[in-house]
Amino acid sequence: MEKGVKLDSATLKAEINSAVFRGDAETLDVLLKYHKFKVTSLQVKTAVKKGKIDVIKTILDYLPRLHPNSRDYKEFSECIIDAVLNNSSQILQLLIQKNFDVNACLKNLSALKWAEIFEYKDIEHLLTESGSHSFFEDQSETISVFNSVLNINQRNDHMIRRLLEIGHDVNDASDGTPPFYTTMRLRRYDLMHEILLCGADPYMQPETWKYFLIRQETAENWRLMLHVFVRANASLSIDTKMTLLQYICDRGASHLFRKDDLILLIVLSAHTITENDKILLREYRHKWSDNLKSKIDDYFQKPLTLQIMCRNSIRKQFGQNLHRFIQINRDNLPTKFVSFLECSDVLELFFTDHDRKKFDTQ
Repeated sequence: MEKGVKLDSATLKAEINSAVFRGDAETLDVLLKYHKFKVTSLQVKTAVKKGKIDVIKTILDYLPRLHPNSRDYKEFSECIIDAVLNNSSQILQLLIQKNFDVNACLKNLSALKWAEIFEYKDIEHLLTESGSHSFFEDQSETISVFNSVLNINQRNDHMIRRLLEIGHDVNDASDGTPPFYTTMRLRRYDLMHEILLCGADPYMQPETWKYFLIRQETAENWRLMLHVFVRANASLSIDTKMTLLQYICDRGASHLFRKDDLILLIVLSAHTITENDKILLREYRHKWSDNLKSKIDDYFQKPLTLQIMCRNSIRKQFGQNLHRFIQINRDNLPTKFVSFLECSDVLELFFTDHDRKKFDTQ
């Protein structure tokens, strides 16, 4: 971008936004230096989320020190929260120097409260030294930390993993809804898998469970969810609650494409087939295709191999702690054995390599 080139306002704004998004500090400096343009809060927020220090320094060089009475003070100060959530003390320091509000709030929590929740000690120290306070914006509101993070409108994987790392309760239903159901509502199957591995209980609230099952809607969503359940070794067996098998067999899931595959996947991967399971399967047998009837009959009439019996026993013993057992003993376990324990042979019957990559990188 040369000094003599004149750009109209819309083009200039688009060029600046593009430079910020790309992390191109040099182009950004030229644009801001030779064109009269007021830096926007969105551009600063984008730069902070991208985390490129040189870009942030450049854009802040052209931003006057903020005044608490300015019209857009609150909008700019939301960037403080982004710096805290990304655990970037260097960026936070730059924003503080420009007088961004260190008591900015998100989801009813102050910046310092968020730092305390995530146990970001450097951030806590920096905010405290700058006059920040730890508080709830609305004292009457009860929050679940997990749900608050899940509902943040940005990529939040690293925040969820941080909460898991420091041992936050994955079944915290302080606001009335366990986090597992929030992942169902948002259809964040990747995060559903993460919290299942750390002990989330899918069946804590049977009516809530049923409510969000109905709202999975498409066969693709069901495939994603079943893939997660099998990998996490979450219970697929029948008891007194509304389970996946019961729902799929029921007419409530009649809209699902390839429902036979979903039923067969659950039967083949379940470590326990109870009498209630068998009763349910017999009850809905008349609705199945001949192909599914044949495969289910074949499964129950032929004796299980010793390998499968051992796998079922191990998966039943460890439940959702299976992954932890594998991680601890991975160096001492043959790769094929680990793959077998994770039911890879069953998943391969229903999911392609392309499917599995999509699940892992959702």
